[in-house]
Amino acid sequence: MKNKPSMSIIRGLLFTYDIENTDDIEREKFIASKNINNEKELTELFDKLTKPDFQNYTRAEQE
Repeated sequence: MKNKPSMSIIRGLLFTYDIENTDDIEREKFIASKNINNEKELTELFDKLTKPDFQNYTRAEQE
């Protein structure tokens, strides 16, 4: 059974891409360079910034 997403989870994911909450200029430039309405660019953003952290969680935590 899959858990339904909650607003707190969604807000947390969006925070990952908030350029005002980073001290890393290269990360900020990378985020700003992506068009989130383009599936390929959104996937690139996810793969670089979210996927590595997500994979550190256990299977149970990922669900």
